[in-house]
Amino acid sequence: MFKIDYLCTQLECNSVQFKLETLAFKYYLFQTIVCCSPRMEATGAKDYRKECRYGAKCYQKNPEHKAKFKHTEREKVEQERENKENVKEDGNREVKDQAEKKRALSEDSADGDQVDAKKVKHDVSDSEGGETSQDEEEVKEEEEVFDDLVAVVEGATGMEEVEALTGLTMPADFLWLWEFARSVDKEAPLACLKSVGLRLCGAFEVLAGEVPAGAPRSRALHRTHHRYYYDTPEVQTLVCEVQYKTGLHLGYFRDSPTCPPSLVVSSVEGEGPRLTPLGDNLFAGLFNHLQASLDTVDPFTRARVAAMMERVKLWVNRKAMEGEDSLSLERRTPSYKKRDRAKVAMGAHMAGVVVPYDRQTQVGWREVPETKANIKKMVDKVEAAETEEEKDAAMEQVQQLVTWVQYANDEGDPGMGLELGLDLFCHGGKAVEGTAQHLLTVAYELLDREEFGEVAKAHLARRVRGGQDAFTRWRQ
Repeated sequence: MFKIDYLCTQLECNSVQFKLETLAFKYYLFQTIVCCSPRMEATGAKDYRKECRYGAKCYQKNPEHKAKFKHTEREKVEQERENKENVKEDGNREVKDQAEKKRALSEDSADGDQVDAKKVKHDVSDSEGGETSQDEEEVKEEEEVFDDLVAVVEGATGMEEVEALTGLTMPADFLWLWEFARSVDKEAPLACLKSVGLRLCGAFEVLAGEVPAGAPRSRALHRTHHRYYYDTPEVQTLVCEVQYKTGLHLGYFRDSPTCPPSLVVSSVEGEGPRLTPLGDNLFAGLFNHLQASLDTVDPFTRARVAAMMERVKLWVNRKAMEGEDSLSLERRTPSYKKRDRAKVAMGAHMAGVVVPYDRQTQVGWREVPETKANIKKMVDKVEAAETEEEKDAAMEQVQQLVTWVQYANDEGDPGMGLELGLDLFCHGGKAVEGTAQHLLTVAYELLDREEFGEVAKAHLARRVRGGQDAFTRWRQ
């Protein structure tokens, strides 16, 4: 019996020692392979690690991952940044040495030593200030550069211009609403809904010729024009308030940039990211929004709303008599119900997330292993962090979710990354915008929806509350 206990003790000791040796070996690999990879390239040594499929977008901090995979682009960028910092430090050191030499010479001079010292100090401050102002000018110039300009096509129709500038195919009801607007107010069709406090915007401004002639023909500008703070890339705003009050707006919702709009939705920026489905065309969206507002407006406004609803209804009936029976004022149409069955999750905006998903093999999407409430608490902690240490500690929980998303992407379930990316985006916190952009761009790429990734990137670069006019600077 004593021998058996002795053998068990020895095995436990050997197991602990083996684990310690394994951890020490992994740390050694991390130090020699990861930290010394730039030196390996400099000495001509070959790096046998595989290239990480996420490249510069990889968010992994695990040493085992870095020891197994290399990130060539990110390592080059970090090396270049380090070189620039070294050059800058050398330059600052040289300027400082020169200043000290001048100061020493001025102190040795018999006359005006204090004046010379002031001159030296003035020269140094001028040179530093000049560098700063030059950097600021370079940043401003970079902000003004648009590399996605759309060429002018002679003889292009208004509809062709809209589709070229937005990169989206517009359905028939878009042009029909424009015809309706011109029938209401031929001189100012964008103001056809002013009696109910609304106006046409976004792509309709292209048809009306309201986009400033001096503005760049940039898709990024047109895609972010009248894009509200919580609008995900699937939303395209076409109706908004005459004067900004609450951030109410209506527009299309597309599940894919290459497909027709699935829904017409409304949202109020001041109330958060929630999207309210109103139908499958702009007439249904406008009609159902006005109908819902009847109970909240005053009697005088109620009469104007009722009159506009009747006008919309008569227009749709006239189109039906002409043979255009695709228009319906119903909120829940057959296409709406079909999409409702295809949803894999509600999403933070509550409009539903639709991705290719095989319910038998369960490939295409998997559930995020956290509730929306818990994700919000995680991000709230990140936002409330006052120091970098607190922020890093709070981000560990979010980073764990990102790691699970990477596993899901590797196994053919990009829907999880899309859902989590939308959760972080719709939270609205600045501290997680970079993570949200990474998740969304990767998910959209895997889902063949790259245009939405470009929209997310352009939106996050200009994301503000209450400032939706992307052409403000060219209107002045």
